[in-house]
Amino acid sequence: LCCPGERGWSVMQCPSTSDELEIVIEGNGCRCPTANHSTLVTFVNSVKTSSSASCLYSAKVLLAFGAHSLRSALVDRHGSVIFVRRTLLRIEREAQDGADDPWAAAASLSAFWVYERRASKVLQEYEDLHRRILDEEDKSAAKRFLVVRSSHGISNTQIEEVTGLLIAILTRRALLLDFSNDSYTGPRPIFEYDWPINVFLDGVAPYLDEHRDFVDMPRIQLEEYGKYGELLACQHWNDSMPQDIVLAQTLFGFPTAYLNKHHIDSIAETFGEFAFPILHRFLHRPNQAIERIVRSKHQELEASVCSVGLQIRWHHLRAYLQGWEKEQPERTVNKFLSCAFALCPPDHRTTLFVATDFKNVRDVLKSNLLYQSQLAAVAESRNLARSCGKSGLEPCSTTQSSTSSEGHAHLAVDGNKKMRWSEGPCTHTWDDMHGKGTGDPLWMLDLHSPRNISAIRLWNRADCCFERLQGVNVFAGISPIPTENFLCAADVEVPAAGDELIWCETTATYVFVVMPGENRILTICEVEVYESSQLSRSLSQGLVPRVIHLEPDEDIIVGDRIMDGGDHETAIADQKLLSLCDHIVVTRESTMGFVAHASVYKPFFQVSPYEDQCRFFPSSQSGLVQDAARIHDEWPWSAHKYSKLSCVEDANQVAMQF
Repeated sequence: LCCPGERGWSVMQCPSTSDELEIVIEGNGCRCPTANHSTLVTFVNSVKTSSSASCLYSAKVLLAFGAHSLRSALVDRHGSVIFVRRTLLRIEREAQDGADDPWAAAASLSAFWVYERRASKVLQEYEDLHRRILDEEDKSAAKRFLVVRSSHGISNTQIEEVTGLLIAILTRRALLLDFSNDSYTGPRPIFEYDWPINVFLDGVAPYLDEHRDFVDMPRIQLEEYGKYGELLACQHWNDSMPQDIVLAQTLFGFPTAYLNKHHIDSIAETFGEFAFPILHRFLHRPNQAIERIVRSKHQELEASVCSVGLQIRWHHLRAYLQGWEKEQPERTVNKFLSCAFALCPPDHRTTLFVATDFKNVRDVLKSNLLYQSQLAAVAESRNLARSCGKSGLEPCSTTQSSTSSEGHAHLAVDGNKKMRWSEGPCTHTWDDMHGKGTGDPLWMLDLHSPRNISAIRLWNRADCCFERLQGVNVFAGISPIPTENFLCAADVEVPAAGDELIWCETTATYVFVVMPGENRILTICEVEVYESSQLSRSLSQGLVPRVIHLEPDEDIIVGDRIMDGGDHETAIADQKLLSLCDHIVVTRESTMGFVAHASVYKPFFQVSPYEDQCRFFPSSQSGLVQDAARIHDEWPWSAHKYSKLSCVEDANQVAMQF
């Protein structure tokens, strides 16, 4: 034990190779110099040393990137993982800030514990103040109130309520929430939380009934989201709100409030970088019913080696792309899967938790799961079509049944994937210059020796003649005669200006592409043949990532959307489960994704319809102001609105401190 007499880190070492190495983290984490475990990293190093000395296997302890848990792995001398266990940290937040440097992780954890202790004292004092303000007979506290009224969905509302709590604490007011408005998806969640304080406007001090025409908070003339922006970011809240009872309608802008130049010292001293996760967790405590929903799925997440939460707000994405139909979300859904498989293995070791407001998005994801897993598997595989010669890096031998227009067979393995003839010719079998070719034209690749392959990929032209690689049969095997080999796929339709992956786990010396029929022409822009691997063999056995999601109670139709229907328990549980995944991938400008990552101070990844690659963003709250494009162009902290505020230069200087 580190720091004897206190709760801290402890280790159960393994006396033999058959026992499991177990890492346990308890309590607040101790910072005791005399125990040599003053930081988490010294603890990790001690585990490595002591375990290596007592076991035949070495112990490797890692803080999982994007995770809220300590992951311990037992590995052999060759680096193969024998056993993996994850231990939840007492705090539900990201232990690392985007790097896989354990020193940075240790410092980050230590910093959180320092600020958590400070914030706990402040919150306890505020609970007492709040109670005394609401007690009519208690004259020791000034009767000052901040009433927050929202007309948003669940995640937006949570941001507003956290903003209100921060202002209420620093201005010594009682926070009251007006639940009389309905959000666009129905009544706001009330009973889904175990509120730590009495936040209900109805039923509190009777004299509030005489002040239903509350004084509105100071605002500037902006749309609904940004109307309090100048107050939140630039003004002294107490000086700007002298009234005892003020009302905020749509108090949307936590990061702006966080960077307020008048209050930043108090915020930074109490909360550090962790204001949102600390305040959100204090105010929004899911009730037992939601915890039960979360618990069952959480067990499934913990059973996996790696987990990714996919938060796909399809109706947001459709707003960007005119002409996209709700029945055709494949392109963007595939981006989410591609991003997920850049974070976790694309096989059965991974669990994908899907939070979406469209059932058909889940259906598309499941139907595309195997193909996207295969694409991810071959991305790091060796291309055997260019692994010949003495160096093992030269193109292998090719031939075809005939040649025309300088479209020689070797052009399919020249490494040029450009699909326009003017940018580099493709293969081309004989034609009579009137669109007629030969019977059953074919192309062949000779690997020179039997090789274990997993898949074959074909690229089609983008400028014309797409039909010349549509309807082809693909064979692979050890015979120089096509039909004597394994038929990998028949009637393959390679899309125009696109490519197609044909899965073919087999042993082959030869690979054939055959266009069956009379008067046919075969044109191929590029061919890649991928080497077999343990991952590809797992996928061949159907061992794909597991997809889990919560089942809504019903469906509702809003406009042209068929949505998961309306119970708040499912939505809040979705948000909670996203935060429990090792990684989060969200839709651009998704509020739920923001809350899920910020509530545990976790890095996240974003999918945008404008970009092919997912983007990584660290946990920094100040980044929400400095990089507006990654959340929502219309939010109050976005660049074009934030620049309208009178204190923009001062606020930007403040942001740089974080």
